[in-house]
Amino acid sequence: MVMTAADKFRAEGIEQGRRMRAATAERLRAEGIGQGKAEIVTQVLQERYGEVPSGILRRVQGAKPEELDAWAIRLFKGEAPEAVFGKAARP
Repeated sequence: MVMTAADKFRAEGIEQGRRMRAATAERLRAEGIGQGKAEIVTQVLQERYGEVPSGILRRVQGAKPEELDAWAIRLFKGEAPEAVFGKAARP
């Protein structure tokens, strides 16, 4: 069967839409993972040390997942917030 120009254009649009949906789904998945990690780090800080200084909260909320992983490990090992976050740990 011969595809018309309109058929080719439609097929290209459908494929482009599929790629865009896949990229959006991956971006949202990654954002969700990052938010979950930030919540865990925040909860550990709150449980161990009480109120979390706003400087730390800002850093945690804006951190990349890899950074959050490293901080979580350091906190689980018992490092103090000052050692993990530096100046941001001060109220």
